Formats: sequence, C-alpha cells, structure tokens
Amino acid sequence: MRQLVLIALVTASVASPAAGQDVTQVMIDSAVEKHIVPKLVDGGHTAVRLAPIVWADTNKPAAAGAGLSQLLADALTKHQIGLTVGARAVLSGTLARVTDEGSDPPAPALKLVLRLELDAKPACEVAVLILMEGTLRADPVPIAIPPKATPQERVEILKKARETTPPPQNGPVRWSPDGTVGLEMLLAKTEDVRQARQDKRAEGEVNKLFAPREPDAKGRVKTEAGESCHFRLTNKNSFAVAGELRVAGVDWSEFACTCEELKGADEKAQPKAKQRLLVVVPANASVVVRGYYRNESSSLTFDVRSLPATAAGRQTDVGVVAFQYAACWKQNEKPAPGEEGLTAQLSEPRIVPGAVQADKFETVERVLGKVRGLVKLEYGEFKE
Repeated sequence: MRQLVLIALVTASVASPAAGQDVTQVMIDSAVEKHIVPKLVDGGHTAVRLAPIVWADTNKPAAAGAGLSQLLADALTKHQIGLTVGARAVLSGTLARVTDEGSDPPAPALKLVLRLELDAKPACEVAVLILMEGTLRADPVPIAIPPKATPQERVEILKKARETTPPPQNGPVRWSPDGTVGLEMLLAKTEDVRQARQDKRAEGEVNKLFAPREPDAKGRVKTEAGESCHFRLTNKNSFAVAGELRVAGVDWSEFACTCEELKGADEKAQPKAKQRLLVVVPANASVVVRGYYRNESSSLTFDVRSLPATAAGRQTDVGVVAFQYAACWKQNEKPAPGEEGLTAQLSEPRIVPGAVQADKFETVERVLGKVRGLVKLEYGEFKE
C-alpha cells in the first residue's frame, strides 16, 4: 500500500487569516466575538444550545450545517461559552444561496444568518457571507474547473454545476465530473476491527476487513452505527493533487495535536488542529485515509455513530464526504500542465473520531495550483 502523504496549507485566495484558519472560520469567529458573545455575557448566560442550520427557503436541514455548527461551537468555546441542550440561550442559523455583488466579477456565495434568542426572546441577528470557493467547502457540489479559467468562467462553471443534476455513476467510486479524481468509502464492523487489533493481527490484515459497498440508485452509501470506515482517494492525472478531506463537514485534521501536547496526554486526548493539513495523492495512484490525522504516527478511527453522538449534532439524515483538490508539485519542479504562469494558491449517524490507532504519515512541502475540482460521496442510515 502506498504511504499516505500530507501537506500544510500555507496560502488563501480571499483574505489573509492566521495560519490554520480558512476565511469562513475567520468570519464566523468575528461574528461570534463581536455580536453573539457580548449579548450572552450581558444577559448572564454561560451556555447556549445550537439549533440545526437550515435552508432559508425550505426550512430543511442543510448538509453544510454540520461543518458550520462545528465552527460555531469552536468559536463559542474560545470564549468559555458552554454547549448545553437545555440552555436558555438558543443560537440558530439559516443558509441562502446569493450573489456577492461586491466581488469582481460578482460571484456565487452563501449567506449564513445567525439568530440568538435569550429566554425565548430575540436578542441578536448577524449575517456572514461565505465567498465563492468557500461555498464548495460549506455546500459541496461535484465540479471540475480548468486551471486557466478566468474568474468569470469559474463563476459560470460553479453556477452551472449547482443548476445541473450530475449523471448517475455506477460502482462504489464517486468520480469528479472529468473522471480524474475518485472518492470511495470502505467499511468494516467496528467490533471486528477492535478484535483484530486485540489479537495483535498485522495492520495489513486489519485493513483487509474494510471493503467497498455498492451505493443505492441515488449514489448514496448505506451505513450503520457500529461500523468504521476508510476513504480511498484515486488520482488518474499525470500529476499529483492535494486537497482537503471533509467528513460530515469536519476537516480530517481537526483533531491533530503537537508533539508537546502528546507528552503526558492520555489516549483519549483530542486537541484541536494548529494548522490545516491537506492530503496529497500522487500521479496515477491511490491512497487510503484510515482516520482523522492525530500526529505522524497515529490517527483516530472514522467511526459511524448515531446522530446525537456526532461532532456537530443532528443536521440531516444524509452525510457528505467531500475532497476539494488542486494540482501540486515540488518547489523546484515544473508546474503541473495548465498551471504555467498562474499564481499558486488553494482557497480555502455522522462519522466521528474513534479509538487511537497506529498510523504513518509523511510531511512534505508542495506548491499548489488553482482549485481544479471537488468530488463528494453521500452516506447515511436512510431507508431503501
């Protein structure tokens, strides 16, 4: 099996946030700090209940809600605001697809409106605009973008992708629209994996327990609580690609920890990531992501749980796994085809962290090209 490689994200396309933060995270942190937290403090509230984030036009839970709720939870926690189901303060949100007229050219965006109620009375309302490529992260749609496309062409490609129902795909692999990058879910019973490790079977034997599962007619993979999973990424391009893997809206490096934090920490410790990490898939190759990255020698298993046990709570009955990618190459190498002369940049029951497992990663540095596309996979405990 090819060793998994990862890379630290060092650039952003819209703003210049602190290392490890994307633009959406910065915007939500700012909204919480400037508007939500002061109202909570003034009202004597130390905890809040997060309501599901829904689409403004349909009032249905948004698949993007899990990731956005996680960002809200992180922002609130930074200010010592607890998250409690029975809290008298309730923070809800609605999403709407809009056009950002302030960009040149006008670009697709998502408008997140946050509403805070204290003791059942409206207390605050604030809007956060998630810009074009942030919408791919928050509201993923399969897409393929030529690296030399102009800003206006990229806008039109994204708009068309949102208005078009992608053709059905056969087999367990979900491919990007141009058929070059694939995403596949491999599943095994969590108890079988635990027993195999308890019996000290080789990791190669443990990995053989994980197998692909045929999706239903809508292309969704049916999962059940009590299962664990791996994700296989395949790259058919003649050049390597690097991208962020988000599982139910949560970045795969969310639970990373530094060597200093590991000293004396117990096995259940899950410190937050200090910087965002990307997965590199070599040219004409596949890699298997076996868990949430923890450090260079371990990861946390991807475990399927019932909805209340997940990182962001109940949002929708269908989970989404997405891989947004760009070409990448070494600093002293020729750029990938189509990237010459371009500025290198990459914009910015659920699956939850399980047990610590031995793993092996290699940290590398690469130059990143323009965002080329996104591939996604849907899963859940839905009925046939």
